Amino acid sequence: MGFSFLATSDLHIGMKFKNYIDNVSRELQEARFRALENMVNIANERGCSLFLIAGDLFESAADTNRKYIDEIISILKKFHGEYVAILPGNHDFFNVTNFWVTFINSIKDTNIILLNEYKPYELEINDEKVVLYPAYCDLKHSKENRLDWIKEHRDFDKDAFNILVAHGSIKGISPDMKDEYFSMSIDEINSLGVDMAVVGHMHINYPFVDEVKNQKLLIPGTPEPDGLDCRHEGYAWVVDVVDKGNFSAAKVKTGTYRFVDDKCIINSYKELEDYKNKLLEDNPKFKIVRVSFSGSIEDDYSDERKKCFDDLSKKLFYFEYSDNIRKKFDKSQIDKEFSIGSLPHRILSKIDDKELLELAYEKIMEVKK
Repeated sequence: MGFSFLATSDLHIGMKFKNYIDNVSRELQEARFRALENMVNIANERGCSLFLIAGDLFESAADTNRKYIDEIISILKKFHGEYVAILPGNHDFFNVTNFWVTFINSIKDTNIILLNEYKPYELEINDEKVVLYPAYCDLKHSKENRLDWIKEHRDFDKDAFNILVAHGSIKGISPDMKDEYFSMSIDEINSLGVDMAVVGHMHINYPFVDEVKNQKLLIPGTPEPDGLDCRHEGYAWVVDVVDKGNFSAAKVKTGTYRFVDDKCIINSYKELEDYKNKLLEDNPKFKIVRVSFSGSIEDDYSDERKKCFDDLSKKLFYFEYSDNIRKKFDKSQIDKEFSIGSLPHRILSKIDDKELLELAYEKIMEVKK
C-alpha cells in the first residue's frame, strides 16, 4: 500500500469577525484562505495523494458569497494529488440549496469530491484501494450522530484502507454541554470496521502531541486560529500510510495569526516593561492581543504606561487593553497624605485589606482632581 494524505477541518471560511474594526476583520477573513493555500502547499511538498476536509470548510452554507466558492476551488485545484474530499459539517451542513447546487456544479471535471451521501467512496491511490466512509451533517444540531449506516454496513473491503470521515463532538474530549453536536464516543468509533477516523468539529487538534503512530482517531482542529479562546497556532495532520497496520501522523503548522487573551497583575513598572517585551516576541505583527492589567506600582507612571500601551498598539497587529493598575498605598502613608481627622483619613484608616485600601485611595484622589 503506501500513500500520504493531509487531514484538516473547520476552516470556517466566511467567518465575519464582527467584533473587530474593518481592516482587522478583513485581514482575519483573508487569513483563512491563506491557511488553505498553506495546507495545499504542505500537502504538495509532502507528496500527499489525498486532501481531506472533515467538515465546516465554510462558516455557513446559507450565507456564503459565490466568490468564496470560486476562490476555494481555485486554491484546491493547485493540489497535485489524486483527490480532494470535502465533508459537510454542522455549519455548512448539506441539503439541496442553491449554495450546494452551485458548489457541485463548480467541481465538475475536477478531482474534488463532495462526501454528501451515506455510502462508501472508493478511491484508487497508487494502485491501492482507499475507502472513505462519510458521516456528514445534514442539520446544524442533532443529538444523534450519523454513524448508523456504517454500523449496518457489512461489506468492508479487508484489503482496502478504510477511513471514517465524520463531524461532531467526541465524548470526553470535545465539549458538548447540551449533547447537540452529533456526539460520538471513542468506543463507538473503535467498533466500526475502519482502520482510522478523521473527525472534525473540535477546534483543537487531538491527540495533544506532535506525532503519533497507529492512532485510530485524529481530530485536525482549525488550521487558522479563530478567536481569543483559541490558543494554538493552527494545525493539520499529515498521515503516512505504509499499510493497514502501519501508519503514522505528524502535526504541521498551518496558521498565520495568534490570539492572546490574558490577565496580567503588575507589581512594579519593570514588570510592565518585561511583560510588554514578552508580548513583542515571536512575530508581534501577527498577534491579536487582549489584556486586562491590574496590580499596583510604586508611583503613578501614567505617562510611561501610556507610552508602553501605545508602543504595543503600534507593533502588535491588534491590541485591546484595560488599565486597572493602581499606585501602591499602605497605612503608613495615610498620615503623610491626609490631615488627621479629615474624612479621607478616617475612611482609609478603617480599611485593613491592602487592595481595598489602594482602591479607596485611588477613588479619593479621582474626586480631589
